[in-house]
Amino acid sequence: MKIGDDLFVSKGSQSAEAAGKGASIKESAGGADFQQMLDKGIKAVNSAMLKADELSAKSAAGEPVGVAETMVAVAEADISFRFLLQVRNRALSAYEEIMRLQF
Repeated sequence: MKIGDDLFVSKGSQSAEAAGKGASIKESAGGADFQQMLDKGIKAVNSAMLKADELSAKSAAGEPVGVAETMVAVAEADISFRFLLQVRNRALSAYEEIMRLQF
């Protein structure tokens, strides 16, 4: 099964190797890697939102901040938040589907 552009996971294996690099990605049964990935994503979105808020506040206060830089930061924060929201929606949908399958 192909994952991304250069990662391959063989069926039944516990690791994926990056093509040409020999790096392995550990998969855990408890989902700790997924939890870490989500935590990292949430922190990145929070950081982007704080940066956009800070630049917007500086711009509103009249400090010399580039309008383009502020708009890019706000757009980046918006896109990041929308993506995180979609990940949450998909995870919730998958959970609801699993709950419907159980008898």
